[in-house]
Amino acid sequence: MNIGKALTEAYKLLKNADIDTYMLDSQLLLQKALKKDKLFIMINRNFEISSEEEKEYFKMVELRKNKMPVKYILGECEFMGLNFSVREGILIPRGDTEILVEEVIDRINENKYREVCDVCCGSGAIGVSIGKLVEDTRVYCYDISDIACQVTEENINKLEVSDKIRVFKSDLMDG
Repeated sequence: MNIGKALTEAYKLLKNADIDTYMLDSQLLLQKALKKDKLFIMINRNFEISSEEEKEYFKMVELRKNKMPVKYILGECEFMGLNFSVREGILIPRGDTEILVEEVIDRINENKYREVCDVCCGSGAIGVSIGKLVEDTRVYCYDISDIACQVTEENINKLEVSDKIRVFKSDLMDG
């Protein structure tokens, strides 16, 4: 099977499942399966994909067809211009939350806060973004969930801010 045929089949499957973003999602999933960028996918429609890549691709298409968010399937999400790891069990960072983070960063800078607490941190998108974008600030991220703590730690390491940010498992109601 080539790229063009794989995309056409995936488009049909996702469109029939009422996935509004069926074209984009199909392309993103194929990029992940082939480990290629969008330009490669768009200009190499006759490129033959291996049976293993085809199997992996349609496995992901099936997950999306069953309404799993594409960002969970891809395992990543862009937030504040940074690439965060995400997975099931935590909320996917939303674009509207970026407005909140921008406002918080303004307040941190205005008041010269040097310590920040991110409670119920999930992926760590808020706290890690603040730690990455604000100099001379230490950020403490807390969550009750093991998955959230693991993903936050991954994002701390991925974005190379382990000198500024710590994550702790904590139940705020235990006290």
